Amino acid sequence: MKKEGKEITMASANTQIVSDSPSSSSKSTHQFTYEVFLSFRGEDTRYGFTDHLYGAFISHGIRTFRDDEELERGGVIASDILSAIEESKIFVIIFSEDYATSRWCLDELVRIFECTATEERLILPVFYHVDPSEVREQSGSYEKAFVDHEKEADEEKKEKIQKWRIALRKAANLAGYDLQKYGYETRLIKEIVDVILRELNSKLLLHVSKNIVGMNFHLEELKSLIKIESNDVRMIGIYGLGGIGKTTIAKVVYNNISGQFESRIFLENVRERSKDHSSLLQLQKELLNGVVKGKYQKISNIHEGVNVLRNRFLSKRVLLILDDVDKSEQLQFLVGEHGWFGPRSRIIITSRDQHLLEEYEVDASYEVKVLDYEESMQLFCLHAFKQNILRKDYVDLSNDVVNYVNGLPLALEILGSFLFNKSKLEWESTLQKLKRKPNMNVQNVLKISFDGLDEIEKEIFLDVACFFKGWNEIDVTRLLDHAKIVIRVLSDKCLITLSQNIIWMHDLVQEMGREIVRQNHPKEPGKWSRLWDPDDICLVLRRKMGTEAIEGIFLDMSKSREISFTTEAFRRMERLRLFKVYWSHGFVNYMGKEYQKLLLPEDFEIPSHDLRYLHWEGYSLKSLPSNFHGENLIELNLKHSNIEQLWEGKKYLEELKMLTLSESQQLNEIPHFSNMPNLEQLNIELCEKLDKVDSSIGILKKLTLLNLRGCQKISSLPSTIQNLVSLKRLYLHSTAIDELPSSIHHLTQLQTLSIRGCKNLRSLPSSICRLKSLEELDLYGCSNLETFPEIMENMEWLMELNLSGTHVKELPPSIEYLNHLTHLELRCCQNLRSLPSSIWRLKSLEELDLFGCSNLETFPEIMEDMECLIELNLSGTCIKELPLSIGYLNHLTSLGLQCCQNLRSLPSSICRLKSLEYLNLYYCSNLEIFPEIKENMECLIKLDLSGTRIKELPSSIEYLNHLTSMRLVGCENLRSLPSSICRLKFLEKLDLYGCSHLETFPEIMEDMECLKKLDLSGTSIKELPSSIGCLNHLTSFRLSHCTNLRSLPSSIGRLKSLAELSLSGRPNRVTEDMENLRNPGLSKIEQLFPSRNNIHHIPSAISQLCNLECLDISHCKMLEEIPDLPSSLREIDAHGCTGLGTLSSPSSLLWSSLLKWFKKVEVQFLFEFFFPSFNYKILVKCN
Repeated sequence: MKKEGKEITMASANTQIVSDSPSSSSKSTHQFTYEVFLSFRGEDTRYGFTDHLYGAFISHGIRTFRDDEELERGGVIASDILSAIEESKIFVIIFSEDYATSRWCLDELVRIFECTATEERLILPVFYHVDPSEVREQSGSYEKAFVDHEKEADEEKKEKIQKWRIALRKAANLAGYDLQKYGYETRLIKEIVDVILRELNSKLLLHVSKNIVGMNFHLEELKSLIKIESNDVRMIGIYGLGGIGKTTIAKVVYNNISGQFESRIFLENVRERSKDHSSLLQLQKELLNGVVKGKYQKISNIHEGVNVLRNRFLSKRVLLILDDVDKSEQLQFLVGEHGWFGPRSRIIITSRDQHLLEEYEVDASYEVKVLDYEESMQLFCLHAFKQNILRKDYVDLSNDVVNYVNGLPLALEILGSFLFNKSKLEWESTLQKLKRKPNMNVQNVLKISFDGLDEIEKEIFLDVACFFKGWNEIDVTRLLDHAKIVIRVLSDKCLITLSQNIIWMHDLVQEMGREIVRQNHPKEPGKWSRLWDPDDICLVLRRKMGTEAIEGIFLDMSKSREISFTTEAFRRMERLRLFKVYWSHGFVNYMGKEYQKLLLPEDFEIPSHDLRYLHWEGYSLKSLPSNFHGENLIELNLKHSNIEQLWEGKKYLEELKMLTLSESQQLNEIPHFSNMPNLEQLNIELCEKLDKVDSSIGILKKLTLLNLRGCQKISSLPSTIQNLVSLKRLYLHSTAIDELPSSIHHLTQLQTLSIRGCKNLRSLPSSICRLKSLEELDLYGCSNLETFPEIMENMEWLMELNLSGTHVKELPPSIEYLNHLTHLELRCCQNLRSLPSSIWRLKSLEELDLFGCSNLETFPEIMEDMECLIELNLSGTCIKELPLSIGYLNHLTSLGLQCCQNLRSLPSSICRLKSLEYLNLYYCSNLEIFPEIKENMECLIKLDLSGTRIKELPSSIEYLNHLTSMRLVGCENLRSLPSSICRLKFLEKLDLYGCSHLETFPEIMEDMECLKKLDLSGTSIKELPSSIGCLNHLTSFRLSHCTNLRSLPSSIGRLKSLAELSLSGRPNRVTEDMENLRNPGLSKIEQLFPSRNNIHHIPSAISQLCNLECLDISHCKMLEEIPDLPSSLREIDAHGCTGLGTLSSPSSLLWSSLLKWFKKVEVQFLFEFFFPSFNYKILVKCN
């Protein structure tokens, strides 16, 4: 840091200011209804190229306007078209041969250019079987069209024709796309989609303060590590001190490069948001939602999440940024390893822990260092003066501040924001405070900003620092008066940040706030205003040290020892406002160990009249104290409690808005609701003894949530429920309800109705279709429900309908009236025999799941494209064939036909599924033929034909030219592979395990540069072609139980990327195979599996495998000698090697071999012995 002061003009060339908007402030901030407007000549391209392009836009989540009218309505452009043009951001104009014959199209074109004249928008011309020069010069078919237009044209029309000509010339002069240069329409469509996604993504930037400096340097350094053009998957770490700016730098990188990726996700505050497995699951769901663009897929646990994420990531070029990681578990479950991601993906991880990044083996790390003097001054001025110029009369003062803070961005921002608009006298006073403590830490620097708050702002700041970090803003504003305004003030002063309505506070700021609470009585927690540390709380309660100073207690019992609460301990806490007892790591039921940690006497009382928030998990008494003061209570949460009734007698809780009594298994009654007239949310799920809902519930005019899930004794709802005019969510899962009241249609605000698992429910009232606001109807597991009512009126908001596990035999034809339905689930509806022919009219449907409908024999004809349908699951059905019209589903990305054992063939039209990514035919055991691929299926990336009866693959398989994974496991009838398979340039995994009649593997005539895993285990292959050595990116090669394979070709030594080689179960050939290990080209092998073979010794060449980590020689019963082993080895499996002797004998060959190895590598080791039938396994782990 420079020490001398000097006048600085901040608008220098070195100043780097990064805006949170890609455009300048003078440009419009228009929020568009449509992202793309398609202009085209209907008769030319509507059902071909334009439809495919439109489908590609929709499948990528691009909001697109396409005029569906085929007539020009008198030639006058319609008002809705004009409106759509004005409300569109990008225009794709498809110039076809007869485009200029349409006055409608030409008027559209003129209007498009008029819009772009006043506001910057993007126009992309596409020349479809027409030369751009014809459009520019109006020659050829365009000349003929204009001759017709000019016939008998009056002056007005001539003026219009001139505008048409000018617009055509302008369009043809723009950079556009000529189909002739692309050859295939699919290639052109992919290019257009990529360009539009890049353009849209460049505008969807993360919010970054305008007041940041030095960013170009960080950006360029990180770009050199990211290597954006490299085809590899790269993981980059960013590390440094807290408050140094890691998150800001990561956001700037995201904003700069995200437009080049197919999927991009920025996951903030991972450390704060992943305290346990349930919160990690939420982060996995957030990742999934980001990568599949809102497509519907459920995950129930983190282990399932790993598989789902890996499968979804693998096909895409992903930019994923994990912000503030502090545990390897977070990386394990969120990003896994390089192999999860598609080529050219980039994963960026920010952390304070450099060692964590090194341990995870990121490809490169970048350290963020403190700002130098000039950068510090720039950042400080941007906050202290709100401009790029250092005021001359503040040079010395600014110099002193900047030198003091020592380059930490967070401190500069907060201190600068505090000093903004302050007088010189106030600046000098602030500096005096700093200078009085020359070794003052950063928390004390930040405290100066706290001192500038008014009293109300200070109180709410301390509440957030002690209790509410990570809470939703809505919940905090409900509990604290004035919070809405104060939260904005704190945000403006950089003391908190808001992200998706969640309140975040930097650790340094939080610690500063907590230190303020402690500072006056550092060793007397009973005199603090707020208590959050379990040890401090237990000390105060055990020693009865509490005073009237205490306003809030949040006790995490997961981190606490056993404790007894007494009335005496709380007697002096007369100002207690906020009280929470909870288990951050999950509560064990109230009869379990955790509950016993907190003991309450029968006469327990809380004397405070100020209580606004009471959250007590596992409350052990049968009711709240008789003198409980609830007049100011806003939220009461007693989940997992032992409570039987809330209190004895009558209490009036006028302010109460949220009441949660869930999993209180002794609860048998709820007080009269007239005592809590302003209740907004009532959650009494899993209260197993509760047998009714009091009819007084009808007075709750503000109630928005009613949750009765798991209240197994509740068999009916009171008729007064119709009076809940504000109710939005009603959960009745697993209750004993046998019918819904017919008056349910009065719940006009209801959005979610969940009745899943109500096994007594036999029918639904017809009035249910009058729930005009209903968005989700869940009837999963209503196993006695046999009919779904006719839809008599349009339910325009219903998007999700789940009938899985019901006994419905059919859906009514009127299902077509659910024209906004996006998800229809009918899993395991075993009585369902057919679908209505009208189902294709569900134009908004995205997912149709019929998994396990074992009596469903036919799938209806698709009369028109279901342009939104992206997932169709017919797995486990009885379907014998698919209709030829399945080809109309040209936006489908996933087709599941797993275990359709009656399916004998696929229609040839399946190759028209241009958007299909996953085709699963696993165990379709009667499928004998895979159809010819007559057209490119450029999106198909995964094909599973395992367990089918196919004898061969068509040579046209090469048209699946973006396939990354092909599984043919257990295809016992398969006898050969087509030579064209080597043209699958993107194939990464080819699995032929158990194809027992496969005798040959084709010559590799072309480089398969992406193939990494090849499994030929259990095949009858006799000889591998020498061209196998061309697979120079192969990392895993499995040849287990290939007993017919004579030998490995010498060319195997050219597999220089090979990391895993499996040769188990080749008893007569493995010794010769292992001689190949002498080839230096195999030095990268990390895992070697020569198990279950008749070898007497392991070739000494194994010592040359300097990267070998795992050696499996199990069940090599004739093995008598182990040579010198490489020092890289970390695991040996030698169980069943009876010829080596036993570990119990120090003179055994095994002992002597291993001791030589241990002495050689000088490691600490641990043996784990397993003695099933006196065999053993040795696992050697090294530190």
